Amino acid sequence: MATDRDVWIMAHAIAVSMEHDIECALRASAPAALESVDPGLVPTAAGIFALLRKPIERVDIDPQGALFLRLGPHTVCARVDVDVVDWQWSVARTRSIPYLGFEVACFFRGEVRLGG
Repeated sequence: MATDRDVWIMAHAIAVSMEHDIECALRASAPAALESVDPGLVPTAAGIFALLRKPIERVDIDPQGALFLRLGPHTVCARVDVDVVDWQWSVARTRSIPYLGFEVACFFRGEVRLGG
């Protein structure tokens, strides 16, 4: 059941500040974990799961439209460098199509919109 606190963040490209540390740790202790179809996504996914349900302390949007979520010492960035898409990221109260019901969204690099 959805609550007033539920927020969905949808993005084509995500970066997590701890990715490099996670990748180094996996290479040293569990290299088989990086033997996937897209090994670059493994540290990103691990970083996202490490930060799951942690409170977001600050939200910033840079001039190009990248969304930065600050969670203590860590940052999650919804990047805007995906070229062949019709939206980059969207924040909404419901899990829906990024164009519908968004609170704030970036459809193209440098184009951030409020409300939808």
